[in-house]
Amino acid sequence: FLVTLSALSYAQQIVVMVPPFELVSGVSRAEADTITRLFLGKLSQARVVTVVNTANLKQRMDAMKWEMSDWSSDEKKARLNEGINADYLIIGTISKLGSNIIVDATLEDTNHFNVVGNTDISMKSVDEAYEKIDPLVDRMVASMTGGKASPAAPVTRPGTIPEGFVRIQGGTFTMGSPSSEVNRSDSEAQHRVTVSAFYMGQYEVTQAEYETVIGSNPSSFKGGSLPVENVSWFDAVFYCNQRSAREGLSPAYTINGENVTWNRNANGYRLPTEAEWEYACRAGTTTPFSTGYNISTSQANYNGNYPYANNPKGSYREKTTNVGSFASNSWGLYDMHGNVWEWCWDWYGGYSMADQTDPSGAASGPHRVLRGGGWSYLAQYLRSANRGSLTPSGRSYSIGFRVVRP
Repeated sequence: FLVTLSALSYAQQIVVMVPPFELVSGVSRAEADTITRLFLGKLSQARVVTVVNTANLKQRMDAMKWEMSDWSSDEKKARLNEGINADYLIIGTISKLGSNIIVDATLEDTNHFNVVGNTDISMKSVDEAYEKIDPLVDRMVASMTGGKASPAAPVTRPGTIPEGFVRIQGGTFTMGSPSSEVNRSDSEAQHRVTVSAFYMGQYEVTQAEYETVIGSNPSSFKGGSLPVENVSWFDAVFYCNQRSAREGLSPAYTINGENVTWNRNANGYRLPTEAEWEYACRAGTTTPFSTGYNISTSQANYNGNYPYANNPKGSYREKTTNVGSFASNSWGLYDMHGNVWEWCWDWYGGYSMADQTDPSGAASGPHRVLRGGGWSYLAQYLRSANRGSLTPSGRSYSIGFRVVRP
């Protein structure tokens, strides 16, 4: 991740690289990712930073270090700094000491690769990270700015990927399912769709993220790293607008009671269209699942008592699981199959059979689209082409959402 600090008193921006916090012991990858996202989120909320992501930056840095086994010389440090293209590097580690989670952050000056600040915090659970992360962020910012705070608005760096998102390159695909696909519905007629490029959240929106923006948590299964659920479609679009406002982006939606319109020119957060969702879920595949012709409960969270197409039964966890608990699809997206259903922008309706570019669904209707299946559902509902729907005010402990950006 790259973080750009923009201070009114500075002639130049301060650029900081923050790789995902590393695990030392006793902490799950999902917990570590949640803490990393909260850390970067707090920087943005303080309005002294903009959080963006450069693909494969850490891998490039590691590769350069490998090439330069003796990279302590000033010349080689300069080369490494040039490859990182950042003024500072924050290295975070997460470990467990007894029942406490310890988060340690070290600030390095990348011009000389010397430590200029080190601080740590202790918490009983990831849920405490909301409050505990603040002083950690404050100390890091003070070290980089000489104690000066900056009320400047976030700065956008072109050509970068927002933290926690992946770039979905545009393309044309066959939406829907073939007539031979087991458990398909007549509503899944195949047709060609072209989708423009967009950014999609790697994970379903977590309870930690939702509560940070909205101030409350409606979920039945509590946990900061669990997906938020029991949210209506209206709740989801409201979250998108609120998060956009907090981060200095243009809200995507105009909300007037139950009348919601979408401004396609806005740069803020929004729900994916149904076409965008299926295109991203498939990640280039044409099989029932991005995992192939079957999906097991070691690959997704669903009711394993009801496997797909007479395959062996699996586990039934009877609850949501932490986001990112299973392997991602080939485009880096987690939990596109199972865990919680995900709201899409579209009204539910029949597909047009004509070739389309960036379709947004029916003009109106009683139901909005849901995709992906949930923890309590049969495997057949997790298929990439499967379509669910519910009234936009409906809520369930198996319904959540993820967000996208243009």
